[in-house]
Amino acid sequence: MILASGADNGSEAVLFYLAAYAPALLSALCVAALLGQSATLDDLTGLIWRRPLAGAALAVALLSLAGLPTAVGFLAKYFLFLALIPAEAWILLAVAAAGSAVGIDFYGRFAAAIFRQPSHEGGTPTAQAPMHQ
Repeated sequence: MILASGADNGSEAVLFYLAAYAPALLSALCVAALLGQSATLDDLTGLIWRRPLAGAALAVALLSLAGLPTAVGFLAKYFLFLALIPAEAWILLAVAAAGSAVGIDFYGRFAAAIFRQPSHEGGTPTAQAPMHQ
């Protein structure tokens, strides 16, 4: 869509976006595969304490996918937004901004679960990580 918008540097922005998001997505999928097919959000609770390397890799990947500042995903979204402004693709820019906000909420829930301490009642860990509120 950005290429069709007529943005001058749209192809460079898209290539940077793909180069930034591919490793982050691949990292997240590798950790998901490590956790197994039946992994749920509850399984992520306290992951950083149980498996520090996997938890750190997933946290960095999720923060980048969310597009938080200091992550490469933020720069990728920033360059996409910069490419859309001169092309005056305001609707596309609004959709991208809304998608970014949804992504921050979505990935943030998973990232928060990684750092949450699991509660222990009766000797078995349980998670307090609802998918929605």
